[in-house]
Amino acid sequence: MSISLTAVISLVSIVTLPLVVALSAAHFLGAEAPPINVTALGVQVFLLTALPVGLGMVLTHSSPRFVETASPWISRLAFWLFLILILAAIVANWDVFALNIWSLGPALVALNAILLAIGLVTADVAGLSARDATTIAIESGTQNGSLGIAVGLLVAGTSAGLPDTTVPAVIYSITAWLLTMPFVIWRRGLALRRDVEAVVST
Repeated sequence: MSISLTAVISLVSIVTLPLVVALSAAHFLGAEAPPINVTALGVQVFLLTALPVGLGMVLTHSSPRFVETASPWISRLAFWLFLILILAAIVANWDVFALNIWSLGPALVALNAILLAIGLVTADVAGLSARDATTIAIESGTQNGSLGIAVGLLVAGTSAGLPDTTVPAVIYSITAWLLTMPFVIWRRGLALRRDVEAVVST
């Protein structure tokens, strides 16, 4: 479910993300908006999202045993590398981060809560299992923080520092887990309770 959802989001984002970025920049920045090549940004989004996901799916199809063995280690490595990059960016740009955390943090936590709720509701409406509903909620709430940072860097036209265009994505990448981790614990508790009740009822 997680891989399928990531694949669909990656494909859709190739078209939608460049358009949203271009329209948002024009709306919020006005005359100060940097020039954004929608086609070039779409190609870059493809290289950042759809291509890696596609290669992963091909590898899963051709070498399922290897993927099954290596996947947990790759996931942990990717998580820790992402965390290290986020922390390094924050340390190097602490003044920018500290200036924005209290103004952006509450809104981004609320956004994460809304996305988690939307994930649960849509999965329930679709008649999916509780496990799939949890997966969709987590993927909806935490999906592609790294992509947001990368797009922010592309729009700003820099590969160093923490430009203003990346600050919301950086803060969201951190605050999302403050809510997602308790959410995961809650969902696991519900699943365990259901398993216990099923055993007792038999």
